[in-house]
Formats: sequence, C-alpha cells, structure tokens
Amino acid sequence: PQLSSGVRTLQVVEDGWFIDMTGKRGVQLKNGCWEMVWRDEALAGSLVCGFDVTESYTRNEATLSPCRLYMSFPVWTSEGLKTAQQDKKRVLDLAQTFVNEKESQIAKMGATSNPIMKALHFRNAYAAMDKYYMQNVKAFEMIPSDEEILPLGLDSDMLLTTKGLAFSKEGGFQRGQHVLLGAAYAAGGTSAASL
Repeated sequence: PQLSSGVRTLQVVEDGWFIDMTGKRGVQLKNGCWEMVWRDEALAGSLVCGFDVTESYTRNEATLSPCRLYMSFPVWTSEGLKTAQQDKKRVLDLAQTFVNEKESQIAKMGATSNPIMKALHFRNAYAAMDKYYMQNVKAFEMIPSDEEILPLGLDSDMLLTTKGLAFSKEGGFQRGQHVLLGAAYAAGGTSAASL
C-alpha cells in the first residue's frame, strides 16, 4: 500500500537558466505539479515535482528535448531519519571492521614466507571482504547527513533531502521509459536540476 498526497499544482516562481557559449539562456518550465508519495511502513517517502519542457535546450553535447521533466527528492520524518542514520552508522562501522581485518590479513600474508600461512591469510582476507559486501553499504548512501536536509515547512516534522534525481518521461507517468538526466538539488526554498 502507498500513501499519496494526490497531485497538486506547483507555481513556477522563477524560470531556470544555464550558461552556454552564447551566454545565459533561460529555461521555461510549464504546468508545474507535485506529489508526495510514501509507502506504508517506510522510513522515507518521495516528493516528486513535474514540469513540461516545451522546447529543446542544448549545452555542449547535452540536449534536453521537449518532455515531462521530473525532480524527485527523498523526504523523511525526524524520527525516521534518526533511525535510518543510526542504522547507517552501525552498518558502516561494522563494514569498516571487515575492511580493517582484510588489510590486516593482507599485511600478514606479505610478512610471512610460509606458503600455507600465506594461503590462510589470503582466505581470511577474502572472507573479511565477503562479510563487507554482505553489509550492502551502497544501500545506505541515500541516507543523508544532517547537513544534507532542509525542513519542509515552518511547523512540520518533515525533512527534505537536498539531493535528488532529475529524470524525463514522454507520455504517461507509468507507461514508457524513464530517462535519468542527472542530479537535482534543493536549497532554501528553491531547487535546481544539474543535468
């Protein structure tokens, strides 16, 4: 089950821009909308903003063709973020112990001339790295630090992660293919896409 705010209107306050070889170029975004989606029991949800890009924009070798442009940012409750940050710290600390064990075993392997001991230390180093990979460290990269969040509203317990994703979509949202364009960044009541 999913919880949704429903799609809401988003007023574009200021057009975007970029700089190319001809100077500063404006980017017009139309028909802004937003929706907050949260899976039941999840620690984080998503704030998705959508805009129509009605003309092509080119900078160097990159082109943004007319499309529906989306920016998605993870959102958290204070309690959910605190829980996720504690889990992240625990997993990263445990993963670091396995890295340290691997390095120790490699040093021991280099220090001995006994081929049986070399093989034993190699096996121990390999086992330590296997335990490291089982920690799924990469999954915890999306959990922001306190410096990477903004409050979402004045009296709200909601927090917005400042780094999200920018992607495009032609046609309906659920049909067709999403195209990852790059990162999107939010700052103090504004957001910017880095395409």
